[in-house]
Amino acid sequence: VFGCLNMAEAASEPFFQWFPWYFHCKLGLLIWLQSRNGAEKMYREFLRPLLRKHEESVDEALGYLDREVGGSVSEAETEVGKLVAFAGAASRAVKDAITHFLSNAS
Repeated sequence: VFGCLNMAEAASEPFFQWFPWYFHCKLGLLIWLQSRNGAEKMYREFLRPLLRKHEESVDEALGYLDREVGGSVSEAETEVGKLVAFAGAASRAVKDAITHFLSNAS
């Protein structure tokens, strides 16, 4: 529930900031969500029916994101892995060079 509210707010935040008491109302809503089963009520009565109504389009969008972003993430993971391996090798080489230098200096 909180994640859905954050996504909705991100899209409409510039509009809502013009309303007086916006942040006070937002704080009240967040407190209500955490107490008195507010999040459960909101999910059961609003969010779940909305998601079920649009389940097919949500699944299509998630599939598209998985295909498009998943490949990019895999490529980035490979590149980060190479970078970590290089950094490890470089730090070992520097350590060995310092050790060798200090052992020859004495």
